[in-house]
Amino acid sequence: MKKIILMCLFGLMVSQDFPRYYSDYTYFTNEQKAGGAPMSFGGPGIGGSDGIGARRYVYFGPNDELEGIVQSNSPVSMSFVGCPDFSNATFYITRPGPDPNLSCSYQELFQTNNPEEIDTLSVPPLNWPPLSSNIQAVKDSADIVYDSGRKIYNQFGTKDTLIMTEVEFFESGRMNLKQWWYLVPPHLDEDVANIDDQISSFPQHLDGIDNGDIDCNNGNLNSWCYDTDGDGNSCDNCSTNLFNTICGNTSDLRTCRPYIDSLFFYHGKGYVNGLSDLSNMPNQWYNLQPNQENFIDPNVRGPYGTNQHYDFMPINNTGQEDSNSLLIDDEYFITNPTVIYIKDGPVRVKGFYNGEYTVITDEYTTYRRHAWNGLFNVPTDTVWNNIWIVDDLVNADAIDESPGGYPYHSHGNLSDYQPTEDCNGGSQNVMGLVSGANVIIANTPANGQGGCGFGGCNISINAAILALNESFVMHAWQNSTNMNTTLQTVGRFITGDTTEPPFGDGRGRGQNGNQFTNQDDRGEIYLWGSVVQKYKGLMMRNAASNYSSSIPHVIGMDKNYHYDYNLKCNPPPGAISIYIEGCTDDNALNFNEEAGLDDGSCQYIEDCTEGNTCNVDINSDNLIDVLDIILLVNLILDEEYYAPYLDINSDGDINVVDIIIIANWIVNE
Repeated sequence: MKKIILMCLFGLMVSQDFPRYYSDYTYFTNEQKAGGAPMSFGGPGIGGSDGIGARRYVYFGPNDELEGIVQSNSPVSMSFVGCPDFSNATFYITRPGPDPNLSCSYQELFQTNNPEEIDTLSVPPLNWPPLSSNIQAVKDSADIVYDSGRKIYNQFGTKDTLIMTEVEFFESGRMNLKQWWYLVPPHLDEDVANIDDQISSFPQHLDGIDNGDIDCNNGNLNSWCYDTDGDGNSCDNCSTNLFNTICGNTSDLRTCRPYIDSLFFYHGKGYVNGLSDLSNMPNQWYNLQPNQENFIDPNVRGPYGTNQHYDFMPINNTGQEDSNSLLIDDEYFITNPTVIYIKDGPVRVKGFYNGEYTVITDEYTTYRRHAWNGLFNVPTDTVWNNIWIVDDLVNADAIDESPGGYPYHSHGNLSDYQPTEDCNGGSQNVMGLVSGANVIIANTPANGQGGCGFGGCNISINAAILALNESFVMHAWQNSTNMNTTLQTVGRFITGDTTEPPFGDGRGRGQNGNQFTNQDDRGEIYLWGSVVQKYKGLMMRNAASNYSSSIPHVIGMDKNYHYDYNLKCNPPPGAISIYIEGCTDDNALNFNEEAGLDDGSCQYIEDCTEGNTCNVDINSDNLIDVLDIILLVNLILDEEYYAPYLDINSDGDINVVDIIIIANWIVNE
């Protein structure tokens, strides 16, 4: 049925039929521009942008099929190639603002010539960002909390260590949570145990510089080795002259190739200030000054940079789990709705869940760089607390269900477990993923790494996804392509390999056994759930991308999204409300003028009986007594103060009559 209605939501009670939680949306973006990954800004390609410093346009195209509620707080554009299928969706058009930039008609969008079947609704912008108080309330009420920042000491003379968390769910209701410590390069070698060497470090203490005798067994304790030829073997590149072969200054580890290479590959940084043409990275700044350190591309940084990694694993030299790195290996059997708060760190998730869960993270964590010459002026780096989906994340009811999607997926089809309109039936299992940064489909073998060349392909996800500060996005910056491209960015031109910064993180080929393919097609995302994000995460990079405008290429997955209506009937634990919830009746004692959604908490004077002190307990001590009268008198003396819930007789004024009513209540209690 066609609905063109302009709704006013702010300051008024919202209908219970209108979305209450962010998980009520199938798809929402605050801004319909690219986010969450490198190469989200500027550059060539059909996608284009408003300039080299602007986010790229994103479009709904012919392969997009959506159902449920679809909205963006910014103009929505459709691809010139063809129209998406919104025939099972309600399209919320944000007002005030322009009409959607449709290259197709509403008849094409909803695949009908019947005006009654065109389902649109004009609404104000959705509250964004979500209220910080609502987010904090979820964290404060978490059932399980792990502090991943407990090894970040921020104390003089100490080294900071990061912690990765992995949560795996099982259909029995069991949950396994592991944590291990890790260091992001550049860092000191693990053999540097002497505290003096940790505090005052030199090139020979860097991880990556091996001693000829100790590490390479060449019998020369005075020789130093580094993989200068890139063959993966440092021991065939040894020399007694550390200065000529590895470091520019043997007293400054910042001048050493392992340090400079680590900045490049793990942080997307280099000694590039003042350089307008980068074409031989990182070699061209080996001999430049460390004080020129900066991001290679100003547009590839933060939560859309290459310095986002999931793959620091607690594995020893034999490929087994390293007990020296593993900090926690905990088992839970979950029977109640559970919020899991991973504080100050990223988290990896996978498995088949039975129960009700929400996993929530902070936005980012800062730490002091591990490798540094001394104690002072240590640089601060950042880890983004992403949620990394490393394998299927599936509702246990959807295991081995009739295949869905194309190509077919063995798990994740919830079509037989959808509730009725009055919430009968359906599934009682639910998953919420709330990331302070991104929710990322990691480049793992299970998720189609190397163009599905390592045994896995596609991913099934049953979850309500909320990416608070960037996007739900594909891990395209770890890829196995073999292209050389040139990009114009702010202040410089960059020419390089698409697997290396600023295009990639340089780890894709290594993960793929150094195999190359420009068809890094990882299959399809088969999602039953909800996607809410600040910017639209790019899931497929192709000929329209700014990776290359001349070489055919594919990086990522196609999308097949379905709304899970179980989320409307049974939101994830701690579901984040769109509005401030409270009493919206201005005749009630506890009227909240900021509330946008009535939560049924309104209290009236006739409700104030023995055992129920209402909200006339002005000083919140769980009693109504003379102290409340004294406080109310002081508020009356402040002639500019008025709060409706204190106007007990609802005469539009707070005065002595209200005091008498409270006094009578105290006397007659």
